[in-house]
Amino acid sequence: MIAACYGTAYRFGKTGKVLDAATRAGVAGVTVTCVAGGRETRAVRTAANGSFQLMTQRECDELRVADGAGARYAATSVPGGATDDVGVIALQPAK
Repeated sequence: MIAACYGTAYRFGKTGKVLDAATRAGVAGVTVTCVAGGRETRAVRTAANGSFQLMTQRECDELRVADGAGARYAATSVPGGATDDVGVIALQPAK
């Protein structure tokens, strides 16, 4: 028997949605980063509606959300937790 392997096998997944705290609209293009053991292990950008799916090798201790250069929103972080669905992460405007 021959077994095929396609890409990296992921053990953990996090899904959720990043919203503007005031308007509750999805925020596209922000970066959601998994932090495990004090290291940033994987990052994805949110889709047009603010949703994200982050697949990792290790469980995330924390999720960091940042808007990058010229940020419209303040960076934030939330606990990674044991659940796959982190729910909604609401971003506040940058100061």
